[in-house]
Amino acid sequence: MNLKKFALCVISMIMTVMLFDAEAAYAEEAFNTEEVVSNDAVTEQVEVPVSTLAAEQIVIPVSVSASEVTVVPEVSLEQEVIQEETKPAEKVRKNAKKIKAGGAGDNNDYSKADLRLMSAIIYCEANMEPYAGKLGVGIVVMNRVKSSSFPSTIKGVIYQRGQFSPVRNGSLKRALARYDAGKFTSDREKQCIKAAKAALNGEKTVRYKGKTKNMGSYKYFSGYLSRAKYRISGHMFK
Repeated sequence: MNLKKFALCVISMIMTVMLFDAEAAYAEEAFNTEEVVSNDAVTEQVEVPVSTLAAEQIVIPVSVSASEVTVVPEVSLEQEVIQEETKPAEKVRKNAKKIKAGGAGDNNDYSKADLRLMSAIIYCEANMEPYAGKLGVGIVVMNRVKSSSFPSTIKGVIYQRGQFSPVRNGSLKRALARYDAGKFTSDREKQCIKAAKAALNGEKTVRYKGKTKNMGSYKYFSGYLSRAKYRISGHMFK
């Protein structure tokens, strides 16, 4: 009986060892199969076309906020032409507004045409007067330019109807011709130009016989003027 039990134990152990060997062989075969499959998968991943990867790398979304975008308005050719054509007109309007003299000592812009006309009218009205009388005429012209009762330009003031006799009798035209010909060369004529520049630059005071007079409110002058407030040689002012 004991011998029979011993034989059964031996047989059982032999079958257990054989079963274990079979399972080990099966596991090794399965491992080798997975390794081959894994290597094949790696090979397939490596063989991805380069162009595909490059395309995927190029397409990169970029977000831009509205605040970072600068909108440049389109300007048509017609608009550019209109802008160029309006520039000369704007320049003319600016030149027409140059003369608005301030107080004494102001350096106001004035054109060559303004200096030419002012010098000529001073020559016609006060050629024989001392420098103070010449400057007084120029100050009166500028006071009128700034007054709402008279034209707002030097040309408008001088050519205002019925105001300056040299305009009517032609002497202003002759004086302008001399100025244009470069014949304002005598001491008196040079004083006329000097007085014109001073008046255009905003000078309001004159010095006559050792006394200084502010003429900022005077708008009239003549050889005889009723209720005149100031006199320089042969001219009365008010």
